[in-house]
Amino acid sequence: MFLSLVMLALWMGLFVFMAVIPSWWLYFADGVLKWTGTFHLPLGIRTLTLPMQAVRDVVVVAWYGVVLSAAGLAVRAYNRRHPRVLPTGEEKREATGGYK
Repeated sequence: MFLSLVMLALWMGLFVFMAVIPSWWLYFADGVLKWTGTFHLPLGIRTLTLPMQAVRDVVVVAWYGVVLSAAGLAVRAYNRRHPRVLPTGEEKREATGGYK
């Protein structure tokens, strides 16, 4: 029962961070910030001109990268704190199956 509630909480958290927040950002950038023009980025000799919709989408892609990296690091930290070890006296089984 406890594991079911933990997994439900994790699923809801990822749903909020991977769907609700990026969707809110897209509506906010279009509606409140009115990002409809172009964005000019001087690069020394040349100037890069992008539509603001592309900049808004790059923010969402960066957000996805941050959230997925944080989730991966959290799993890594959990696995390092709680390593899986065999009970005393039990040997590791030989890997079987797979393609031969």
